[in-house]
Amino acid sequence: MNTLGAAAGSATETFRGFLIRMYENPFVSKIIAIILAIIISFVLLLLSKILAAYIKNKITKNFILKGNKDIENVSSLIGDIIFYVLAVFSLFVAFSIVGIQVGLIL
Repeated sequence: MNTLGAAAGSATETFRGFLIRMYENPFVSKIIAIILAIIISFVLLLLSKILAAYIKNKITKNFILKGNKDIENVSSLIGDIIFYVLAVFSLFVAFSIVGIQVGLIL
């Protein structure tokens, strides 16, 4: 007669059932999807910014001519292009998670 164990087991099942019922609610599942999309979009934008800065610095450092303004401009342009392409991709991923089809962009 382990009533404490039975009560804990039923409480766990009740809590699990509550979570399943809450996620089945369309409003709650959409809110969770939006929060997840915002977090993933933020992480992907951060990674794209880091990658663009890394590539820009590598291009600038690997040229023979040091201190040339043209090389800095070109590497900055390439870094910006890479960042914006990856930013569009991350927003596409975020919209796809939410359920908005943005296939016309691509």
